Amino acid sequence: MKKKHIIRLVLIVIAIMIFAMSYKLVMISEGESTVKLVSGIVKLSFSKKDYIEISKEKYIAKSDSMDEFIQYMEESGWTFKEQLGSGYVFYNEEKTKTISTRKFTKKYLIISTE
Repeated sequence: MKKKHIIRLVLIVIAIMIFAMSYKLVMISEGESTVKLVSGIVKLSFSKKDYIEISKEKYIAKSDSMDEFIQYMEESGWTFKEQLGSGYVFYNEEKTKTISTRKFTKKYLIISTE
C-alpha cells in the first residue's frame, strides 16, 4: 500500500516538473521573477479582474482584456490614440506614452507601461 502512494507521489512530482520545464524558458525570457508571474496568474485566475499589477509599471492580463486595460488607462487620465502592432499609444496634456504588450502564454499577456 505504501509503495503505491510513493509511486503516485513520484509521478505527480514528475508531471509537475515537466509542466514547469515546458514554461521555464518563456518565464526566464520575460526578465520578471517567475514567482511574480506565477502568483499574478494565480491571482488573476481566481479573481474577476482582467488584469493585475505584478510590479511597478508591469501588469499581467487575460489575452482578451486589452479593452478593459485601455479603459483603465483612460480613467487614469490618458487618452487612447492608436494601436501600432503590439504597442498602444496614449497621450495626455503633457506627454505621450506607448504601452507594449507581449504574449506570455496562450491565455495571458504581459503589459509594460514603462
